[in-house]
Amino acid sequence: EASLERALASMPLRVWRTDQPSPLSAHPNDPGARAAVPTLAAGREFLIVMTVTPPPGTPRAQVDDVLSREAERARDLAARGNLLRLWS
Repeated sequence: EASLERALASMPLRVWRTDQPSPLSAHPNDPGARAAVPTLAAGREFLIVMTVTPPPGTPRAQVDDVLSREAERARDLAARGNLLRLWS
């Protein structure tokens, strides 16, 4: 859980976001994502429900900038094998 918290804390939207992580277990209908990502075998998979709430009056340009940096960080985490699937 400590490495999960470090990854979540490294994301730009964390200042406006609350996270609710839930550990996942294997499911018989999983299409086999674990086999495609060898680094996951040593770790755990979590479902994170995120609620993003920019403060009222936050300029749209600032929100767009943070969203852009969040997307860049998500791509970085995915490339490192820390982020397997992302739905929004």
